[in-house]
Amino acid sequence: DLYKFLGVSLFGAPKWWPRHGDHNGGKGKHINLESDLLPGLYPTSSDLYCLSSLLMARTGWNAATTFGLDCSRPEAWSRSYSDELVWMFSYKDRAGCWQDTISPVNHATHSYQIVTRLINRSSCLRKLVKEDPARCGVPDIALKSPWLCIQDSTRIGVLGQHSMYQIRRYLTKIIQKYNVEEDAKMKLPVFKPSDFRDVFADAVHRGGNYS
Repeated sequence: DLYKFLGVSLFGAPKWWPRHGDHNGGKGKHINLESDLLPGLYPTSSDLYCLSSLLMARTGWNAATTFGLDCSRPEAWSRSYSDELVWMFSYKDRAGCWQDTISPVNHATHSYQIVTRLINRSSCLRKLVKEDPARCGVPDIALKSPWLCIQDSTRIGVLGQHSMYQIRRYLTKIIQKYNVEEDAKMKLPVFKPSDFRDVFADAVHRGGNYS
């Protein structure tokens, strides 16, 4: 759409098209819409790995429950709990029951705002999947999931049960990167998505004065 608006050819950039500066590994190369600009407009897979991990730490949910969120309509995943809190829930197929959690309404990095902002940010992607299901490998999941990301100008990705390997790999890289930092006071062990339940339980235990 941007190419069309500017009257620019899809196969060649004009002389005035911006180029990468000294701060980028592609110094001097033209700015690319797919690799350089789309990640600024829509969530990327890395964004979703990070945010889903944060949500698991906030809720104590495992990956299956987190990726099972049905956001096809507001009442399918959340209800008001009080003026400042919201009740969130997701169905866990393996257990055959609902998992729930309570989240602050206006806390920017808490569960409710993570999901709400992702839904709003990816609404255009969800619309494209509805119009053309071939854009996504699992369109049925994409139409109800908040975990949509852009892969390129034609393909849309979504996290689900099929993403377990990728998120484990993401967490492994994060742990490895942390462990080589000079100020890492304690080396972290191998970390799996299911370990966020232990993180959550520990935080609740401490927050409850070890009750």
